[in-house]
Amino acid sequence: MPKRDKRISESKELVFSLGKEFRDTGVPLDDILQEGFLALIEASDMHDDDLPKEDFDKYATIEVRKRMKGYIENQLYGSKREVYIDPSCYLCRSGTPIKYAR
Repeated sequence: MPKRDKRISESKELVFSLGKEFRDTGVPLDDILQEGFLALIEASDMHDDDLPKEDFDKYATIEVRKRMKGYIENQLYGSKREVYIDPSCYLCRSGTPIKYAR
């Protein structure tokens, strides 16, 4: 088993324990866990294999929690960003910012 896969399988419990913190948010727990596992995979890809497991656990905890919180905020409140449309776009000739929310 490659180091990456081993590191992910050893850290699965981390995702479940962090996901439990967000179970009463109104967002389905399965979706939150899915985001957490995606963050864990990305953290594993970004982490140096030569560093100790404790360093990976700290890094993964931060990344997984950040991704879960961002997903929940996006589901509950929608995106707060403004999107600017190219003035030459045939759908929006004014070029004014369009705010969208859920």
